This record gives sequence, C-alpha cells and structure tokens, in this order.
Amino acid sequence: MNKKITTYFLRMIRNKWENKRLFYTYDNDNYYICNGYFLRAVPKDKIELNINLFQNKKQALDSVLEEAEDIEYKEGKIKYYVPDKNNTGIFHIRIENEKTHAYISSEYYKLFDDTTKFKIISSLKAVSCFKEEKGKEIFLGLILPIRMDGDN
Repeated sequence: MNKKITTYFLRMIRNKWENKRLFYTYDNDNYYICNGYFLRAVPKDKIELNINLFQNKKQALDSVLEEAEDIEYKEGKIKYYVPDKNNTGIFHIRIENEKTHAYISSEYYKLFDDTTKFKIISSLKAVSCFKEEKGKEIFLGLILPIRMDGDN
C-alpha cells in the first residue's frame, strides 16, 4: 500500500469527525476504500490499515463499481493545472477528452500518482484512474471532480 494513502487515511482516522466518512467494499482481490471524494483500490495482501476502522458499505459501493465497469469510456488527458483561487498551494487539474472537461483536486491526484490513464465517466460524474502494466489496465480507483463540463 502506498505510504501517501496510508498517511492520508491515518490522518482521517485520528480526526473523529472525518472518521465517520470512511467506507470500504471488497471483491476477491481488492479492498476499495473510500472517503466520499475518491475511491481507491488496494490489493488485499498489501493493505496496511485495519479494515475494521472503515464502515462496510458493500451494496452502495458495489453499485458504483459495477456502473464504472459497464460504461463506455472516453480517455482523458491532463491539459493544464489551475491554481486554487485561495492560493493554498492546491491546484485544480483539468482532464479532458473531445467533449468533456473534469477538474480534480491535486490533493486527491497525489494519492493516484501511479496513474497512467484517465477515463471520464459522465453518468457517474467521476474520473476513473488506471495503471497500464504488461499490456493490461489495472483499475486504481475513482475521483469525484470539483467540476465537470460537457457531455460524453
């Protein structure tokens, strides 16, 4: 499990208010941990956190994962970085394809630094992150954008 992801979730677990928004689901190979703004896939053998600290939301998150798998995607590319209006050092990253533009926070993008391919899902209003390895696409997770314009 990536050290950045572990640190991010440990910080949320320590904060009792944010701790109530931590969810997970699972399949045969992965746990999918979620904070409401993004969902990250973590292989079961590499999870470093106690999964019991998260609330099990299997039905709700499984429906999101099913919808993410069944949809025809349009691949998106990072076009540019937009500074935050409050100058906090957080950037908004514009990912776009021919018809759709999605802006995601650099705070969440840092947790997906191993991503090699983005796909925009208009019906879910989410950006799907993948890593290409040995000719296969490995699903890393979903990020909810700050804003999404256009149609897929």
